[in-house]
Amino acid sequence: MASDDRRDGSSATGEATVADGGTPFAADDETGAVPVDDLGGPLPDLGPKFEVLRPIGRGGMGAVYQVRHRKLDHVRAVKVLRFGADPVALERLRREAAIATELAHPAIVSVYDLEELADGSLAIVMEYLEGQDLAGHNAVHGTMTVDELVERFAGVADALDRMHAVGVVHRDLKPANLFVCDGGDLKILDFGISRV
Repeated sequence: MASDDRRDGSSATGEATVADGGTPFAADDETGAVPVDDLGGPLPDLGPKFEVLRPIGRGGMGAVYQVRHRKLDHVRAVKVLRFGADPVALERLRREAAIATELAHPAIVSVYDLEELADGSLAIVMEYLEGQDLAGHNAVHGTMTVDELVERFAGVADALDRMHAVGVVHRDLKPANLFVCDGGDLKILDFGISRV
């Protein structure tokens, strides 16, 4: 998947790889105008369950948004794959949701739900993370010391061991798919091209 293109280099999920124009957009009832996010794209209509708070990033096939669950008042991240996307890309998003849900591990981003929107677009509801992907972190803070790497990657190594034990291979592990949380934890993101 494409890398995050958020203006400030940070991301809530490190995977801004999903909607660039085909998502369902809620037009203003009086003017017909479509609300626009700060990345220049229209905000998606995620239905009555979620309120879109802000865009996190945008890529070639979709976008990631910070949202609030209206009834539970929880903040989440939602990755929206635009309607009309390649069927292979849609299947990748379904597989990503299924794999991440099954692999529940502290070093893997948590996935809570997969929603089909009114126009057929898919939205994956996941844990909202504060921080930035490893590529952005390294650009701002420089490369980690060996001690930092050993400490932070212990959880990632354990998560990869768990994945491999159940027959899942990530196939796209790179700095853009590893997320450095503000508390220092490192999490694996984006299972879209994983092989089972």
